[in-house]
Amino acid sequence: MRTIRSFLGLSVVVLGLSACGDKGSTTAGSGSAQPAKTQAAKSEASSAASGTAATSAPAAVTPFASKDGRYEVNFNGETPQESVKDDPNGGTWHEAKIASGVAMVQYTDYANHATAVAEVKAFIPTRETDKIKLDKPITVGGFEGRDVEMMLGSGKIFWIRFLISDKRVYKVAAVYTPDKNKPDATAFVESLKILDGAPAAAGSASAATSASAATSASASPAAGAAPASPAAKSPAPAAKPAPADAPF
Repeated sequence: MRTIRSFLGLSVVVLGLSACGDKGSTTAGSGSAQPAKTQAAKSEASSAASGTAATSAPAAVTPFASKDGRYEVNFNGETPQESVKDDPNGGTWHEAKIASGVAMVQYTDYANHATAVAEVKAFIPTRETDKIKLDKPITVGGFEGRDVEMMLGSGKIFWIRFLISDKRVYKVAAVYTPDKNKPDATAFVESLKILDGAPAAAGSASAATSASAATSASASPAAGAAPASPAAKSPAPAAKPAPADAPF
């Protein structure tokens, strides 16, 4: 069994924000300078008198939707770059990533649901266990998965969420600075919506039903038939650790 690699080619983009405006600015009127605060108050009063709102609500942002990926996610109105990347361990990851910040989604299909679950559980983000700040199983919208957060050398947190839909594994990730922009990262990660997917619980239930039916059938062999020998179980291969340069 191959081990899931982390996001390929992930790069941290630091956006510089500059403040606009001048505290000491004034607005001219009737030949004399008036404080901006006073002028703003008059504008609000004028707007109220005319029945118009001083400010308008921001326009709703349309989520990015992947038809082939059967998911949608909120990139905050930006158009992501889509690509296909081969996994060194085999398989293919389909990726959508924006250039203005660290936010991306990947997905791949495995042979079956059991393999998808095993791959997610076998993922090792880093050999430096002290850098792992969070690692726990999750269930979101009926889909089982795993949340992993690890500290990067820059002091930022790399958050990767796995969600399993039948035999497909989704990875949604973001990088954030503690006590600064985690709410933005949370909004992005939690905006992932899997469309027309089969939650892990449903897949497990179907498998259990099939297994129960098969067991009932085999419990009553035909007259004179020798009981079938139980199939030998092959031991699951040991999980291989991710390379030293993980998660990138």
